[in-house]
Amino acid sequence: MAADKDISTIFEGWDYVPDELAVRRIKGLDGKMKIQLRLDMGLLQMEVNGRPDGTRPFGTESVFDHHTSLLAQHLAQGRLEGVLQRVRPGWPDAIKPRAGHTQGLVRRGHQNPGPQLAATA
Repeated sequence: MAADKDISTIFEGWDYVPDELAVRRIKGLDGKMKIQLRLDMGLLQMEVNGRPDGTRPFGTESVFDHHTSLLAQHLAQGRLEGVLQRVRPGWPDAIKPRAGHTQGLVRRGHQNPGPQLAATA
């Protein structure tokens, strides 16, 4: 492994403390703002805006944003029932969302929209 790829200097003076949230905002080498989260086994770095790979699925920030936009369009046109029937046949009788499901889906959609939504499409 090349020495210039070693990130251990990032951890100097930034110890992991259990049960304590350690987050900081930095300016990346590309000039963009990033958020770093200190974890017990290392570090998680996230983009503040957009995706790290720079792609815009369906011309939107994320696959989740794309599907949210489609849902809003169908709601505005009064076509929600048809959409739900295609996604989950038997809706709403066969499937009853439980408390907390929506929040979890939103969180997963933002964290990793591709595989979660691709599996249900």
